[in-house]
Amino acid sequence: MRYHLILPSKPFGVFVSISFRARKCYQHFLALAQSTGVQTTPINHELLHFMKYYTSTTQFNCGIDLHARQMYVCVLDRTGQKLVHTNIKNNDFAYFLKLVAPYRHDLTVCAECMFGWYWLADACADAGLHFVLAHALYLKAIHGGKNKNDRLDSEKIAHLLRTNLIPPGYVYPAAKRPLRALLRQRLASRFRNDLLDHGFLMIQFSVYARPCVNFEQLSKHLVIIQKMVPEAGNVRLLYITDEQWAKSVTVIGPNYDQGKRANNAKIPDQVEFWE
Repeated sequence: MRYHLILPSKPFGVFVSISFRARKCYQHFLALAQSTGVQTTPINHELLHFMKYYTSTTQFNCGIDLHARQMYVCVLDRTGQKLVHTNIKNNDFAYFLKLVAPYRHDLTVCAECMFGWYWLADACADAGLHFVLAHALYLKAIHGGKNKNDRLDSEKIAHLLRTNLIPPGYVYPAAKRPLRALLRQRLASRFRNDLLDHGFLMIQFSVYARPCVNFEQLSKHLVIIQKMVPEAGNVRLLYITDEQWAKSVTVIGPNYDQGKRANNAKIPDQVEFWE
């Protein structure tokens, strides 16, 4: 039987979920991963009780649910009374400043860490507003609920800020961000090239696979990947059988460049020689 190892190429938290076929294989994989030091357990949320929270000292607190083209804003006072609660299209920061003008003298702004928070942090700094970046993962663990939309999320962020329950993230200085982005890109490229050198196939962006004919070969590559992963990397290894691999389906959009890679990723036929 043929086995495959799936893992993301980027070392910064891209994950794929594929089920295991047999319980025996799953137990073997866990034992193998633990013996090589690979993390297989989920985050222990009991640690949240020991993490630090931001303490707000301002009279007014603003929670923002930020998106690429809009942001939902909620401003609360110390008693929890809503003063502003509205959606701002096109992320019009000038309009945002008009809404919070009566409260700017004693206001803290908080937004969840997501892809586009840089501009908001810089704009708040230029406007003289204190900005707090909320850690996305721990924030979700604290206020997670069934009902979720932009309006509710902005209000929850504001309430958590008001009650000193915001897990803070690090607001990276603007002057150092280009250097950090370049370093991350180089680390990701180096890790991706190392995967290719060790015989991995790129199935799609951030997902690589390699055939393993037995568990001994699987353990070998676990050790290799453990040595290659960047210090700030977060890679998930998944094990699937040949039968599961054969059931995978590739969906391609109408404008996809067919010359980049094959429609259906296929393990090379040379592997048959080792079965």
